[in-house]
Amino acid sequence: MHAQPILSRELAKVYLQAQDPRFNERTWGDVARLIDSAYQGNTKERFQKFLRSEPVMRLMAMRLVKTGASDFLDVFAHPKAGVAKNVQLRILHNRALDLEWMLRPVLSKKAWPKIRYGHRRGITREQHESVLRVTPNKEYRLYFELLWLTGAAKRTSQAFGLKILTGIPAAFTTNDKSPNPQAKATPARWNRIAVTRRDNRGKSGG
Repeated sequence: MHAQPILSRELAKVYLQAQDPRFNERTWGDVARLIDSAYQGNTKERFQKFLRSEPVMRLMAMRLVKTGASDFLDVFAHPKAGVAKNVQLRILHNRALDLEWMLRPVLSKKAWPKIRYGHRRGITREQHESVLRVTPNKEYRLYFELLWLTGAAKRTSQAFGLKILTGIPAAFTTNDKSPNPQAKATPARWNRIAVTRRDNRGKSGG
């Protein structure tokens, strides 16, 4: 009953080997190098960190045609395997499939472990105020107030920091999807905003 599918796959490998001499020789390292060559900046750093991780390194020398479900499951079972490994391994796996370097998926969609992100939260008011207390520089304190009042994400806060703290003109823009993406700001204006926000919070009982 099961001999026919196995025989069919082996015949397909022979056929593909004739069409693509490297079909039976490619490793996950080959796929990784192709992906890495297209990445830049932080994305490249994250991907290279993934490749250097202990549960993934042994996979790099493994041939695609010899990889089974248990090989991927071993990666997921490793104590150091987390959400990032799951996400990056999916990218690696899907690229190999897109390039037709594999006959079929290593794992079906239902067999992949679910991606479960941990709980994240912003800093508390007490933590924010403790940072202000140990920050003697006025410009930095205003910058931290700006981040607190806007709830700025990492990318937006980096843009604020570059344009405010390095002395680039008072006007700045952000790529954030805020109601007024071309807002202009000065330290004096952010002082006024801070007072207004605090007054409003006091009136609302927040």
